[in-house]
Amino acid sequence: MTTGPYAKASSSSPAYYDPYLAGRAPEYENWNVGIQREITKDMSILISYVGAQGHFVSVTNTVGLRNGYLPESYAVLAGYNAGSPATSCSGATCTAPLLTQKATAANLASAQAILAPPNPFTSATYYASNSVYQYYLAFPQYKSITDGTSFVGNTNFNALEVTLKQRTAHGLDVMLNYTYSKTIDDLGTFRVGDKPRLDRSLSTADEPQNLAATAVYQLPFGRGHIGGNSFLLRSLLSDWGLSGIVTYHSGFPIAVTGSGCGTGDILNQCMPSIVPGNASRINGSYGKSSGFTTAATYTQQQYINPNAFTVAQNVSTTTTPIGGTVSTSSQQYTNVGAGPALYVPGNASRVAALNLWGPSLFNLDLGLKRSFPIYREAKLLFEIDALNALNHVVFSAPNAVVNGGSSFGELTSVANTARDFQASARIQW
Repeated sequence: MTTGPYAKASSSSPAYYDPYLAGRAPEYENWNVGIQREITKDMSILISYVGAQGHFVSVTNTVGLRNGYLPESYAVLAGYNAGSPATSCSGATCTAPLLTQKATAANLASAQAILAPPNPFTSATYYASNSVYQYYLAFPQYKSITDGTSFVGNTNFNALEVTLKQRTAHGLDVMLNYTYSKTIDDLGTFRVGDKPRLDRSLSTADEPQNLAATAVYQLPFGRGHIGGNSFLLRSLLSDWGLSGIVTYHSGFPIAVTGSGCGTGDILNQCMPSIVPGNASRINGSYGKSSGFTTAATYTQQQYINPNAFTVAQNVSTTTTPIGGTVSTSSQQYTNVGAGPALYVPGNASRVAALNLWGPSLFNLDLGLKRSFPIYREAKLLFEIDALNALNHVVFSAPNAVVNGGSSFGELTSVANTARDFQASARIQW
């Protein structure tokens, strides 16, 4: 028995092949312009603009018709109760929406009187185990279909880059890199199958602020430096070097999604809607809420406001009346009934809705080194490093699935490791 769109049990599940896109390799273009200036005889600065864009990038579920999705306009079938003839309805009165009813001959006849199918499969035997909406798919003769040539993605990147370098002078070597950038793409999920541009937004990989600095300093003590005339100081203080690496990243934007949206192959990725007048964040900085800062408690506090988002859902009117909203730590939905309103995509942006960003990253690594002469060119190199020297915790982004359970808005893991000391020694000749 078939379980997919209308077809006989022996029908296949082919991949759609676009002869134009199948022959297109991804295209990437890069450009930059910069100016470099000497500040001192040992220090220089480079300021650059860097740009890039990509086209014909592979991305799934972009063209809905080729992936088993219906256009938004087909939600009109949810505005009629099944019958002969079908009767219009909305909200609580949609008790048997035609869109999701079984594909009996009577229901198919009622549906076709309202909306003509794009590819009527009138010569086949239809199976009442399927639903009316499956008859309206672009290729109802197959159990399922996927787009094997979905090379339609686009990316765009622009950045200001500043690099400051000081070659070794007075025992100090320094390099500092700063990048201010923005990345936009349409390579993520899509809320509907017929309007992919709705989900062109900041990339989930966008990280606008990036700073990295390194320094190596040969301590000015011992042989040839301060205290060089003292055997004791030469023995204790010669050939020591101190190094450090500092990194800061501003964090990634949060991709807020939803759970519990309408079915019927109209909505692709379930997306929430924004509830006006509510702040996106609550309880202060990530991991800093009073009383929730220990390893045992930091996962028990919400940092995304559950009142700021809602998902259109169909629930019993005895539980929530039509138009009623539930906003708790585990549920965030608005009851819209089973009519066309259930298939209206949420209006939250794909990425960084209400300017929500994940935790930033800060890290400091330190190193202390010394070389001990052994014989002629042979020497012993000793090094001790402190990774994440400040033992700074970097949290992973909080759970951002609206109406997806009790962990919404909570931190559930960390993205870095605890402070780690490493010591090593080697002989060099």
